[in-house]
Amino acid sequence: MESLETEVDALRFNSQGYVTNGRAKPVNFKDGVNIQDLKQGVDFEISDNPEDDYDSDNPHASDELEKGESYFDDEELFRNLNFDCTIEPDENDNTPLPPFAKLAQEMESITPDKKVMKKVLRVGVGELVPDGALCKVHYNGYIEYQDVPFDSSRLRRRPHTFRLGRGEVIVGWDIGIKTMRKDEIAKFLISYEYAFRKMGCPPRVPPEATLLFEIELISWVDNAAADEYSKLSSEEKRGKTFQEMLQVVHGEREMGNEHFMSQHYVKAARCYNTAVRLLEGVMLKDEEEEKVWKEDLTRLKLNQALVSLRLTNSRAALRYCREVLDHDQRNVKAFYRSGQAYKQLGEFDRAKENYLIALKAAPKNIEIRREIEDLDRVVTEHKTREKNIYRKMFHNERSKAPLQNKLSLRDLKVPDEFITELRITLRELVEDDSRYEINLPSTFTEEECLAAKLVAEEMNLQVTLPDFSKRYSVRINKQEKPLTELEYY
Repeated sequence: MESLETEVDALRFNSQGYVTNGRAKPVNFKDGVNIQDLKQGVDFEISDNPEDDYDSDNPHASDELEKGESYFDDEELFRNLNFDCTIEPDENDNTPLPPFAKLAQEMESITPDKKVMKKVLRVGVGELVPDGALCKVHYNGYIEYQDVPFDSSRLRRRPHTFRLGRGEVIVGWDIGIKTMRKDEIAKFLISYEYAFRKMGCPPRVPPEATLLFEIELISWVDNAAADEYSKLSSEEKRGKTFQEMLQVVHGEREMGNEHFMSQHYVKAARCYNTAVRLLEGVMLKDEEEEKVWKEDLTRLKLNQALVSLRLTNSRAALRYCREVLDHDQRNVKAFYRSGQAYKQLGEFDRAKENYLIALKAAPKNIEIRREIEDLDRVVTEHKTREKNIYRKMFHNERSKAPLQNKLSLRDLKVPDEFITELRITLRELVEDDSRYEINLPSTFTEEECLAAKLVAEEMNLQVTLPDFSKRYSVRINKQEKPLTELEYY
């Protein structure tokens, strides 16, 4: 066998895909491949150039990768090699077995035809995974005689999430993972009949290929109550008790939490929205049920606010926080997340105000203090830059004439989509009697700020230079401030 350094060097991955192994010619795939895509069938595009540019749109890409840098380092790749796939035959054995056949001798069959074999590497805890559960796993998949995984969630640095028994993964997975418990790690040897069948998925998975998977069940969430509820008639749904509906709501919430932890924020939002809709439609019979109802609804609204922040839907996050504060005026998380939403919008005064209210209620909370420190840092970093922008916006040093007399939207290199969205935002301000002003995000470029000024003046709105001791972003407001302004906290 070659030296370790030579072997690992030959197994180096390029920035876009995998090579097969040290004994085969490297193949550069332009795009990564997911096992779920393999199940449905996928076309591969192969590059002849091992120095192809890194694709920044690859969802599995690391933000720190640069052009020409390997996607996986040698140490990380080495940890995921499986030398059991390339077992050298014993010289004293007159009838040597192929690697997978030798592995099968140490495994237990979990199907009558012995086409799915299992060996537990680490015992799990709790109950077995039920059908329909949302599972989160890490895995490596191997082909016989190749010690490099043909598919790996670990090398992508992201667990795989799927519904068990819903046809989202190969049949062998559905069978095998039903025998697992939380935190369990197991090996599964899956015959081609339970994987990619006779055709395989060339060139990654050859025809009639038996596959070896090492799977870690990180967590699972049972949503059977919600599945059963969805199958009921309208009359049957109305007959559900409060406790039965709570089980359905809790199942949806846990599904949302699992999606959130996997950074599937849109899916998480859908689950939270469904849970809220179900909970708001429940009939309550006494004060005890109303107390539980409010607690669960508050928890869901705060989750909606959090996922909205991850999706940068700041105004939705504010709306959910207001709904919490309508019946719980001292909710620390609602003030904290309101502060985060205002920070995203560039309304730093309001962000600071909400953070301070939250800190007053929870003076020992480290996260709140860190957010306030970060807010102060952001404000300080942008202050000098914005002063220069404002100076250019409001003054022309040579003529002392307003800058807008010399500029039009056509003169600015700003996308049409930006102008359209800006008009919509300012039109909402004009038509909303409860709002008097907005602050533009401090991340706007100079030309975007100039465009905002021109569009605002078209709508007879004022653009004013804020007091730098209080605000650090361009403020747009209506001509006359109403006698009373509705403020939400």
